[in-house]
Amino acid sequence: LPAAISAACGGFGIKTSCRHGFYAASPSTDWHALLYNDASGKALLVLFDGEDAVAQSKEIGAEEVRGLQFDPSGTHLVALISGGTNIQNSPSFFVKLRMPSLDEVWRMPVESPMVGMEKWTPDNSDAIAISEERYVLHSAGVCREGEWCAGHQGDILQVLNSTTGERLQ
Repeated sequence: LPAAISAACGGFGIKTSCRHGFYAASPSTDWHALLYNDASGKALLVLFDGEDAVAQSKEIGAEEVRGLQFDPSGTHLVALISGGTNIQNSPSFFVKLRMPSLDEVWRMPVESPMVGMEKWTPDNSDAIAISEERYVLHSAGVCREGEWCAGHQGDILQVLNSTTGERLQ
């Protein structure tokens, strides 16, 4: 990968360690993928074939990458991108992409009236689980003003219908 985003790493200790990157391999096909933030902060997705050659690459946003998984059939790839650390009112998104074209099927915001993920979400606090019917996210954030937990850590659990992207919980 190109040089780290060192200007954005000041509060993270070692400056070259704050670049996010996620790797996923399909459980049922030869596809595998890498999702990372380039030096300008864009979210780049690279798809590799069974011979490890680049099959496709695509910019899927300007947000911080947070997760990547294939669905069990290997027909779709699901990415989680963040609205950005300390950027208010900028939600995170689940992005479903069709294989192998990487065409976007849907993009749905991850939102909670109680917890703001965009204000503070520790690195690697996002846990995603992908099945044929549901996509599940569990993450941390800070409770919004006016809530009983205001200013303290809270969590969010969101379940989406894999076909439509509609929130189930």
